[in-house]
Order: sequence, then structure tokens, then C-alpha cells
Amino acid sequence: MGKRLLIALLLHLSVSVANGQWVQTSGPSLGHVNQFCRKGDTLYAAMGDYGIGSLLRSVDSGRSWKWLSFPIPYQLIMQTVAHDGVALFAGARNALYVSTDEGASWRESAPAVSPQAMIYFGGAVYYGGVINNGVKRTFDHGLNWSRAGTGLPSTSAITQLFADGTKLYAGSNGDGLFVTEDSAKSWHSVAPEIPHTDAYITAIGRADSVLFVSTPSLIYRSTDQGSTWQTTTIGLPTGNGANALYYSDGVILAGLGSYGNFRSTDLGNTWSKAQDSKAIGGATAIAAFGQTFVIGSSGVFRSPDGGLHWAPSDKGVGSTYITSLLATSYGVLAGDLDADFGLVWSSTDHGQNWSSISQGLSTIGVNALAQTSNVVLAGTDGSGMFRSEDSGKSWTAAAGFPANSYVTSIAASGNIVFAGTNGFSMSLFRSKDAGATWESSHNGLSTQDVTSLLWNGDRALVSISSDGFFSSTDQGNNWTPVNTPSPFAILLGKFNSTLFAGDFNKLYRSMDDGASWQADSLSLAGLRPKSFTISGTKLYVGTTRGIFRSDDSGRSFVRDGDDDLAAFEVPSLASRAGWIYAGTDGAGVWAKYAGELAVSTSHPTLNPIVVNPNPSNGYVHVNYSTKSRGDVRIEIVDELGVLRKALLLGEQLSGEHTARIEFSELLAGHYFCRILSGTEVMVGKIELERH
Repeated sequence: MGKRLLIALLLHLSVSVANGQWVQTSGPSLGHVNQFCRKGDTLYAAMGDYGIGSLLRSVDSGRSWKWLSFPIPYQLIMQTVAHDGVALFAGARNALYVSTDEGASWRESAPAVSPQAMIYFGGAVYYGGVINNGVKRTFDHGLNWSRAGTGLPSTSAITQLFADGTKLYAGSNGDGLFVTEDSAKSWHSVAPEIPHTDAYITAIGRADSVLFVSTPSLIYRSTDQGSTWQTTTIGLPTGNGANALYYSDGVILAGLGSYGNFRSTDLGNTWSKAQDSKAIGGATAIAAFGQTFVIGSSGVFRSPDGGLHWAPSDKGVGSTYITSLLATSYGVLAGDLDADFGLVWSSTDHGQNWSSISQGLSTIGVNALAQTSNVVLAGTDGSGMFRSEDSGKSWTAAAGFPANSYVTSIAASGNIVFAGTNGFSMSLFRSKDAGATWESSHNGLSTQDVTSLLWNGDRALVSISSDGFFSSTDQGNNWTPVNTPSPFAILLGKFNSTLFAGDFNKLYRSMDDGASWQADSLSLAGLRPKSFTISGTKLYVGTTRGIFRSDDSGRSFVRDGDDDLAAFEVPSLASRAGWIYAGTDGAGVWAKYAGELAVSTSHPTLNPIVVNPNPSNGYVHVNYSTKSRGDVRIEIVDELGVLRKALLLGEQLSGEHTARIEFSELLAGHYFCRILSGTEVMVGKIELERH
């Protein structure tokens, strides 16, 4: 890299911190890729399970991903995907969609079907997946579909399709393997060696001259163009077949569920375990770019060396319903409504990695999170209140709180905590001991549901569904009604002396402690405010269609973020130390750095930090010097400017410092180390190698 280019890139990295953009974090991840489809350098991923999912696209060989817009994205479980060079096809449960503008807009092509396999072959797109429906195809980009030949079984569905030269193979979910050699005019059964009791075809592939087919219990191979088949077992766990098979550049990779991934370099004669693959799970989908493999399993992972080493590659894959966020001194917590994936998630690196911290929680989703002193509280979606005294590592049910209640909101001030519920005759509860014990707090309130809570100095405010706002000045012993902008308004937050509230289609603000309210009839007209946070002097409001920002204390708002984020509802926002986090209704957590750094760019320094060893094979020591006392954060950024790793080092004194940075999760390549301390920005280059 030339010196001028390096200066320009370092300069860009220095100033980009103050002009952060919203980026979908690496989770919490849906973690189930059903199929990949490659078109040139572009990779598409059909994702989804347990009621949510969507279609994603990567233009950088699977390093990062972008959601493709759908009318109701998180409710579309995408099972399969194909591309015919003009149109993109997405097979969801109960419908097949087509886009001719790379996913910007969609039309329903084949309603009331549930495609489980799709492929482009011989000028047509084929799909299978319905019992007694065989395989159907289209030659006109999804305008018309017709049955593709005869001879396929009527008692099972086609769940696998694989093109091999002029042959097209179809794997059924109970009647074995079929092939057509006459452009899908007729089909006939092959591989009689597969017993009928194991005739569910889970994967098909080819490595040079060898064909492979797998069932749930065995992998078979054919060295004579499919005339005869033998099992391949050397190095594989007994009684286990593959969910996915793929061959590229001398390596065939097989995903074997909980056993992980196995690779063969001798055309399937013998197999060996892919390193670290059990931890990431066996692949359910595989794609490759030469020696670089991309797999979908418990997330998306990428290997640059033929499956020997793996690293997460799920930037942008997050797809859960995040109802609540809590920014703490040790990171950010996310409450997940989708209990199948995890109830509470934790990230200490601004969303680059997430881990589930749900020990002791029920199997119901989490609606609200709050912190008071050293206690974290989690209000659930039907199992009451839980508390943690170890940063969320373990949870216990709160005493005195209704065990089957739906918690809508939590507000804490010192040890006094209020929690609102719905569906109970006494819907507001109070704790005087940081959530350890609870009692009802309803004197003066109606029996309607609590929709929001807010502390305004030493005064507590609560909104009651259809009954407006109530106030208490004696820590919840008594409540009195106060002026309300709308019967269905919710309390959002406070900035300086201004209160903010919102209803179904307006934002309101009060500059006289709630005595009167003024509606914002322009900025957010027609949108429902759902969440609120503050970063510096900027206000952020999450709505039913993305996020809006105010730079003038809430007098006016503008959209913050691009159309990708605007496609989602934002029920939760949180901020800390210049970082803002947004929880969405199906696209996981988004983050951006909004801090304003006074960085001089007139004379950028090329070597303000010292990195050893460099190049590195797994870790580096970074030596740096700070001019003043302050919080220190280290960020690792790739050559595309994507944040790959972040370390929060806390407050440090001025002077010389050394930090050790591990790179076990990153691929080989060129990276930049950016150190932020107060208004100081230091940047250095790191070269990461893998042997």
C-alpha cells in the first residue's frame, strides 16, 4: 500500500469516528442458514426458523451481510434461494417471491407453495418441496410455472436439487434419489444401494469425477457417474450423514450436525475433522470462493484455508426481536422476545460478538431491562420479574412479583423500582430494595394496563392504557392523574427540563413539567414513537419505521440512518459513552458511534502506536501513550472500514500503556488498530497471518 494511500486511509479512520453510521451488529443471530446461492462474487443466504427469518446478500465473499427488504421481513422464513441472471427467487414457507431489481421490490410468483429446494439449470429455475407435486420450473423469470417431467414420486416431496452437467438430480424426503438426463422430460430412480428405510436425501454434491449423496445416517459416493454407489465412512462418526456437501479447489466439506464439519482431500475416501468446527456446529448450507469456504450453522462462518480454520462472518446477520436494551459499564444487554434463541444477550464489544446470559430465566421472552445499583432486572413476557447480581450471568425470580405476569416496563431510582404489567387488576408494582421483594402500588390508579414508566426527578410518572398519565411524589404510595396529551400516549424520556411522550402517530413534548403538551405535527407525523435515548446533546427516537434524531433539544427531528434501518420498528434504544444501540423487531441490534471527537486532521501521524509482533499470527502487544486521564477504547477495523473487534479498557492515567489483543476470531489480512482516549485518536496498521 502506497504511503499516500495509507495516509488517506488513516485520516479517514480518524474522522469517521465522529460521523458514525448505523451498522447491523453480528447478532443476536438467528443462526440458521437454509441455503446459499452464489451469483459471481455475490452470495445470497436464505435464513429462518422458529417463526422469523429473511433473505440476505453479501458482496464481499461472505464477510458481511445486508438484509433484503420484504413487507414483513422477520416473519418470512426463507427456505431456499436461486438466481437466473435476471431475477432473484426466494422460497418462503407458503409462498415463492421474485425480484428483478436485486431485492429492492418483490412480487409473489407462486402462492400457497412451500419450496424446499431451488436451482437454475438449463435456462430455467426449478423448485421442489410439495408432496405429489414433483418439480416445477419457469423459463420466464417466474411469470409462469409448469410441471417438469414425469417419473417423480407421489408419496414424498423433493427437498434437494443438484445440477451436474446435463443431468439434474432430485433428492426426495422418503423415496431416494432421482435424475433426469433429457432436460426434465422424464425422471428415473438411481442409487438402489440406498435402503428404503434411509431414503431421505439430505445433500447431493460432486468432487471432480465422484458423485456424493447423503441420507440422515450415511454418505454414499459413486465413481462411475452414478451407476453404482458405496458408503464412505473412514474418519466420519458412525451412523451420521451430512446436511450439506460442497466441493471447491481440492476440498470437499460436509456438515454433520452436532458433530461439526468434516473435510476430505482425497475425493471422499477418507475424512478428517475440520478444526474448531464442533464449536460452530455442522453446516446446513455451504458456499465457496476457491479455498475460501462460507458455511451457515449456528451463525455464518468463514474459512480462508479450505476449512482448516474458521472465524465468525455474520456481520449483519442478527435477526431477533429485541424488545429492550440496557447499556452498562461492562457492555450492552439485549432482551429478546424470541425465547427459542436466547432470553438476554450480552456484548462487550459494541455488538461484534453476542453471548446468551439466560441461566435461571424462564423460557419466555424478555420485554424490559433495567439496572439499579449492582442489580440487573429483567421483566419477562409471561413469567414475571427476574433479577441478577452478577451482571446477568445468573438469574433468580423476584419475591412477591406475580409469576405469570407480562412486564411492560421498569423504572428505577436508587433502590426504588416500579414495574408495570398488563392483564392484572393491580398492574403496577413497587420494590424498595432494588427488586428483591415487591408489593402492589395502585392507590389512585385504574385497573387498566401499564404502558410506560418514567422518573422525573423525585416524581414518578406512569401511563395507563386509555386512562392517561398519573404522578406520585411519595414513592408510589399515592397516585394522582395529571395532564395527558392523548389517552393512549406513552412516556418516552426527559432531556434537560423537557418531557417527551408519544401516541399512535405523534410525538409530544412538555417544557413545563407536564402541565401542557405540544404536538410535533411534522417530523414524525404518522409514525408511532416507541423508544427514546440521549447521546450528548442529540436526542434519538425509535419509531415504527426506523430512528429519528434531534439536534435542537427536540424541537425538530430528522431521519437518522438509511432505508435499511427504516424498514424496521425500533422498540428499544440505549446509549453510553458515545455509542448508541437500537433494538429492532426482527433485525437484531444495530449500533453506531455518535461521539464528537475534536480530532486534528491537518498533520496525520503514521506511527503513533507500536505493534509487536507485526505481522502477527494470533495476537499483538500495542504500545501507546495518552496525554491525559480518560476512558480508553481500542478498535480493530478492516480495510473496508468495518469494525471487527472492540476492547473497552476503562479509565487510564496519562502516560505509556501496553495492551494485548487476541485475533483468534479474525481472518488473515490487513487491519488497522484505532485507540480512542478522550479527544485523542491513535492509529496503526496490523498485518494478520495464518499458518
